Amino acid sequence: MRRLLLFSVVALFMSPAVLSVFADDKEEKPDKPNKAEKSEWGDLADVLKKNERSEKPLLIVVMPKDDEFLKKIEDFLSDKDLKAAASHFLKVLIDSSEPNDALKKVELSKGDRYLLVCDFQLVRRKSYESAPEDKKEFLELLKKVKKDNEAKQKVMDKVRGMFKTAENYFKAKDYPRCIPLLTNIMKTKETYDIQNESDSDCLKDTLFDKAKEMLDSIKAEFSNTMAEAEKARRAQEFDKAMALASKARAQFSQLEGAEEQIRNLEQQIQQDVERYRKK
Repeated sequence: MRRLLLFSVVALFMSPAVLSVFADDKEEKPDKPNKAEKSEWGDLADVLKKNERSEKPLLIVVMPKDDEFLKKIEDFLSDKDLKAAASHFLKVLIDSSEPNDALKKVELSKGDRYLLVCDFQLVRRKSYESAPEDKKEFLELLKKVKKDNEAKQKVMDKVRGMFKTAENYFKAKDYPRCIPLLTNIMKTKETYDIQNESDSDCLKDTLFDKAKEMLDSIKAEFSNTMAEAEKARRAQEFDKAMALASKARAQFSQLEGAEEQIRNLEQQIQQDVERYRKK
């Protein structure tokens, strides 16, 4: 009993550090690897899907499997200022050991080794075949691409809004309101591309292809209407020809060059009518 009381008193005054020696071995668990600690360099398809909303610029390393190029890039980016600037970019690693879809998407080939600095549309702003050497220059590049990326986002937000409205008008065959929007979309791309050509920047989105397809479809419908009106004129069906010309003006006059074609057709119809009456 005295021994038990003595041990209790000693234990009471022992430091926590000493008492820990008597702790159960089960409490001394080895540190487990953090599952969140994984490579920040992701697969291109996964990163692009993740980036659909945030639309961040991209740093892309392309290299054959097990190449040392990635380590050199990571060492270069370990600089405090570069690391902070690069945090605004999503990082992608593409294996160039064999041809694949990711390589095709960035327009590179088997065995290629590059560091690519791209915006959210995968427009390549700068490429390096070896790790950059000038940290200050690369830092300025990252800042510029980030700023340009944000400006491009704003342009694309406006374009997407115009396209959505134009698409609704197109489905309703409301061409007088659809044509100006589609024309504006295409001019926006043309102007942006020209203004940013020196920076190797351009607007790159399937939306522009869709807008062009809609505009080409409207142009084709205009051509068919004009051809039908011309056929009626030649058949001396003047009322029908004038009605079709009026339809063309109401629906398609905002197409480039359409008004002049319609006016010429109407003049020809009027001349034919006058000749016909003189007979």
